[in-house]
Amino acid sequence: MPGVVLCGAVIANLAFLGYYTVGGLGSPTGAVGLLGLMAAAAVTEELLYRGFLFRIIEERTGTWIALTLTGVLFGLAHLLNPHAGLVGAIAIAIEAGGMLGAAYIATRTLWVPIGLHFGWNFALGGIFSTEVSGNDTQQGLLDAATSGPSLISGGDFGPEGSLYTVVFGVLTTIVFLWLAHRRGHLKPRRPRTERAGATTATLAR
Repeated sequence: MPGVVLCGAVIANLAFLGYYTVGGLGSPTGAVGLLGLMAAAAVTEELLYRGFLFRIIEERTGTWIALTLTGVLFGLAHLLNPHAGLVGAIAIAIEAGGMLGAAYIATRTLWVPIGLHFGWNFALGGIFSTEVSGNDTQQGLLDAATSGPSLISGGDFGPEGSLYTVVFGVLTTIVFLWLAHRRGHLKPRRPRTERAGATTATLAR
């Protein structure tokens, strides 16, 4: 699953630097308990941000503005999470808002961003036992701990605040947008007259 692989790449880099250490086996029961929670979060957030907001904004402004606005909103929403701050919100907006939006644009199906979102979240909490967006989900398969500078490890917000995650997220976003371009899935901004005409036609029905 791409989300698990992406998460594994980030954790591997942190472990290489000595900022992620494993003390032994964690809690398999806790990992199973996180399955439903992470699945519900992934489905709910993708339906709201990509399935609803992105589609509405894209219809009026085109793909690029819709991707930017929904990414920013996604990041701002995470300011409500524990241990959240401006750095964490910006990181989420870029690495997750951008990547998940690009995944939807490239495939035009919600199943891909849902799967990517779920795989990432479950791997962070359910496998590698780290915080997920500041939430205490350290009850996964591994008994592990993160340390080091917040810029690299993500600090109390978890690896989603890490520079590594931002870099990997941006690279994945670029790949998805390249696929979207190849498939002709990028929609330009419609002229104002065309948008007004569509609105008038809708009201006339």
